[in-house]
Amino acid sequence: MNGRKSLGLITAMAGGALVLAVLMTLPGAASADQQEHPKVTICHRTDSSKSPYQTLLVDSEAINGDAKSERDHHADHTGPVWYPGAHSWGDIIPPGKNLPDGLNWTATGQAFYLNGCNPTDVKICHRTDVSATPYEMLMVKRADIGGEGHADHTGDVWTAGATTWGDIIPPVEHVTSGLNWTDLGQVIYNNGCVPPPPPDTTLPPDTTLPESTTTSVASEGPTTTLAATTTTEVASGGPTTTALAGSGGDIPTTGSSSGTLIWLGVLAMLTGLVVTGLARRPSNN
Repeated sequence: MNGRKSLGLITAMAGGALVLAVLMTLPGAASADQQEHPKVTICHRTDSSKSPYQTLLVDSEAINGDAKSERDHHADHTGPVWYPGAHSWGDIIPPGKNLPDGLNWTATGQAFYLNGCNPTDVKICHRTDVSATPYEMLMVKRADIGGEGHADHTGDVWTAGATTWGDIIPPVEHVTSGLNWTDLGQVIYNNGCVPPPPPDTTLPPDTTLPESTTTSVASEGPTTTLAATTTTEVASGGPTTTALAGSGGDIPTTGSSSGTLIWLGVLAMLTGLVVTGLARRPSNN
């Protein structure tokens, strides 16, 4: 009798466990449990710089920021986003109900998170030794930038005539100011690591002026016309004096020949005096 009771009790317990297992698999029961304790994907830090994060799916209670809870990722795994040369770093956790701001949810942290918790590569302009093509674009791992990597390729931004120059690196976690991240550096970086052409210093072509022409105007000086040759007969029957005149009575002079006019005036005066003297000379008759 006791054996039958024991067997019945065991059967009932087994049946109850089976029913409970079936109920737990029902969508309503599962969703209720998930709503109470949803799972969250995080980038859990490791101790290796070669693979600084691993992807974990954890209970939301494990990231509630309660330092008293056992193994709380937010409270215990603090520190910055991993960068080359870092000795310690923190988890990367997206914002959620228990953690509105997340942890290390920066632009770099999100890039890591969306890349499967793997560090993203960084585009840099790597210097060459050829002035004609001073840079080449490279996608490098963040671990290859710091330490003894590209950050040691120092020097100014390339300019025409330079013999040495440095890499162009955008700001990253461990090189917060970047390298050669100047206005010119950013122009080259955003242009596919190709320096822009130099400004055009060619002067515009000369404007051809029309040929100057000189017109010569032949100017003739004023013409002084003397009276025609005249014959004066003296009443006393004396000799006749003929006034000197030019051929045709015209003597050309230039406008600047004032001396000639003076001499002609003097000659006229002398002629007049001679004529007057002769006129006053007594007659022999």
